[in-house]
Amino acid sequence: MHNRFLSAGSWTVCFFTLVLLAVGPALAQDKPADATSDAAVSFPDGSEVNQEMVEGALKGKALYQYDLGATFENGIGTPKDYTQALTWYRKAAAQGFAPAERALGSMYENGYGVAKDITAAFTWYQKAADHGYAQAEADLGRMYQLGLTVTQDSATALTWYLKAADQGYAPAQYEVGGMYYEGNGVPQDYATAASWFSKGGRTRRCCRAN
Repeated sequence: MHNRFLSAGSWTVCFFTLVLLAVGPALAQDKPADATSDAAVSFPDGSEVNQEMVEGALKGKALYQYDLGATFENGIGTPKDYTQALTWYRKAAAQGFAPAERALGSMYENGYGVAKDITAAFTWYQKAADHGYAQAEADLGRMYQLGLTVTQDSATALTWYLKAADQGYAPAQYEVGGMYYEGNGVPQDYATAASWFSKGGRTRRCCRAN
């Protein structure tokens, strides 16, 4: 779930369409052509959506474009719309914004607004992971662990889980603990497993201190 949402005041609209007609030369610089071109967003009657976010997205700001994509994906203040979610995630991802790259991976993996495509999902997770995004690193760990569109490889899975775990990402810390607990790709080690489970906020019964 990509539910990050800015907390500034909300506004109520009937049906409207906002179109970015022009962007100042200074603003247009340093942004890919598709970051702002043909930028438009529409909401149905009764929607309550953050105005600052919408305006920022239309100006080509990647963070706000990602937030707007998450708004549509999760139906925050407006009905879910996977098509518009994909549009805004792609605009942010075109600027190398890692959370949006990871979000696109999830959309492809789950078939939200697009045909389910595990290979495309892997590609987007890899892009986000290459930017150091912990959640995407954990996604790659899971894909290698399960052999999703890649050859199953526990050692590589552990490598990616550890990258995410070292950034404090709790789900990855728990997965590292599970690999040590099961001896999956590493020698079985309950003490190390317990340490990682503790970091991840969960403890398996066999590993609790006596």
